[in-house]
Amino acid sequence: MNINLSPAEVNAIADQISASVLARVTAAMQQAAKTSPALGQLTVKEVADQLQVSEKTIHKYLNEGKLRGSNLGTCERPTWRISQLAIQNFLDS
Repeated sequence: MNINLSPAEVNAIADQISASVLARVTAAMQQAAKTSPALGQLTVKEVADQLQVSEKTIHKYLNEGKLRGSNLGTCERPTWRISQLAIQNFLDS
């Protein structure tokens, strides 16, 4: 089978495929970052369990800036994710 496409048509198809793949990969990575401790992003509960302290203590450390994390929620309803590196830096300080 021989399909004759102009260079412009080939580029347009490539752009559509690239955009579609990028959108799917980005969505998958965002979902995995929210839910997968294997990627090094832990919830407040997981960090509290790991450090054997209360969740309230972890929130205190986050609010004081002693422990670094990313708030995926809002100021009123924070949803924190903390990396393993942030935990190690906290423990080393």
